[in-house]
Amino acid sequence: MLRRCVRVGPLGGGLAVSRLSEVTRCAAMLDDVLAFTENLPVRALAAGEVLFREGDSSTGLFVLVEGELVVDTNGVVVNRLGVPGAFVGEIGALLGQGRTANVTAAIASSVRVIDDPRALFAAH
Repeated sequence: MLRRCVRVGPLGGGLAVSRLSEVTRCAAMLDDVLAFTENLPVRALAAGEVLFREGDSSTGLFVLVEGELVVDTNGVVVNRLGVPGAFVGEIGALLGQGRTANVTAAIASSVRVIDDPRALFAAH
C-alpha cells in the first residue's frame, strides 16, 4: 500500500491515488512513518547537496522530513520525492548492495537517518 501512496516514477513526489479513502490511508501511513522515526538523528541538506551517489556502499536508510529530493541514474531523473515520510535508499540498504541511484536535494531538505534498518525494524 505504501508504494501506491508515493508515486514511483518520473516527476513523482506527490500522492498517486484515485479515491479519497486511499488518500486518507496514505496520509495516515506516512504520518506513522514520521512518528516511528521521530527520535532518530536528522541530517540537513542544502539545495544541491548529495545524500548519496550511485555505487556508494549502503547500510543506512533515510526518511524524508521536509524538502524535495531528486533521484537520478546516469544523469536521467527517475523520481522526485517531496512527500514527508517517504523512504529513501531502501533498495540498497535492504538488499545489502551498493546504491542504485544518486539522490540530491533539489531544495533545502532534511531526512531522518536510520543507520541500521534491520535492527530498528526487528526491535519494533
